[in-house]
Amino acid sequence: MSGKYPWSERESKKAAEKKKFKPIPKVSDKRKKENAIYAGLRNEYLKANPNCKANLSGCQKTATDIHHTYFGKDRKANFLNVKTWLGVCRCCHSQIHNMPTIELLRLSLRNI
Repeated sequence: MSGKYPWSERESKKAAEKKKFKPIPKVSDKRKKENAIYAGLRNEYLKANPNCKANLSGCQKTATDIHHTYFGKDRKANFLNVKTWLGVCRCCHSQIHNMPTIELLRLSLRNI
C-alpha cells in the first residue's frame, strides 16, 4: 500500500484506467473514404437525374435523396454502384421504406 489510506490507491488505479480508455470511432477510416466518394457521386447523380423516379402519391417531383435498390448485406457491396441508385424525393423515399418487399419488387424499387 503506497498511500496513507487504502482507498487512495484505488482512486489512482481508476484514474490510470480512464487514461487508457480510447473510444471506438463512430466511422472507420475506410468508411470515411467511401462516404467522401459517395458524396461526390451523389451530387453528380442528382444533377444528372433531377426528377423523382418513383412518382408515388404526394411526390414532390424533384429528386433530393438517393434510394439504394439493393439494401441489407447487398447494399454494402453496391454502395458506390450508381447503376443501383434511384433519385427520389424525400416524400417518395419515406414511402418506399415503409412498403412491403413484394410491393417494392413490383414497382422495380428493389433488386434481389
